[in-house]
Amino acid sequence: MCERAQRTEDGHGYVSDDEVLWHFVTSTSGVDAKKPVLRPKVLDRVFSSGLSTVRYCRVTDQELDETAREQFDYHSAKNEEFGGLLGVLSFTASKVRSVSSSNLQPYCCVLDTPTESKKCHADVVFAHVEESVAGNDGVKEFRTAQRVKLFNAIGGLKAFISADEIDPEFNLSKYHPKCYDGAPVRLPEKKK
Repeated sequence: MCERAQRTEDGHGYVSDDEVLWHFVTSTSGVDAKKPVLRPKVLDRVFSSGLSTVRYCRVTDQELDETAREQFDYHSAKNEEFGGLLGVLSFTASKVRSVSSSNLQPYCCVLDTPTESKKCHADVVFAHVEESVAGNDGVKEFRTAQRVKLFNAIGGLKAFISADEIDPEFNLSKYHPKCYDGAPVRLPEKKK
């Protein structure tokens, strides 16, 4: 398995199944701060550069705050009023690995990917494509289906923790978008 073979010099090594990961949910990258609706699309990066997470049980308060501030700075620079941090998706690595193909191969890996300033960084990456998927339309439909499976596997809306609900010692709510009025993040309404 790619995860066990992977070894990093500055990291903490293999991400165990019971490790809690936090993915920062930001406005301008999947959730509208004015009408905060959490959609599976927030997980899109698993198919490209990897879904950035922090290894919550290992991260220092300083690294957590720096990561949140970087997310805020990046997204508010793109859109001063709407850019910012709404909260985190909190889930275990085992939930990511539970999404598998018809022959029970995990679709996603969780890799230890530290950087110089982020020793507790990990990426969730999509590592398996069905051979039966053909053409752009097939790939698009396949990715949509897998994104929904992953979203449901990690807990969907239940995995979301608002920045306001996170330990006040961290004060992640200071990174809210300017336009955020405290409306609860919700799932999209079902079409009738």
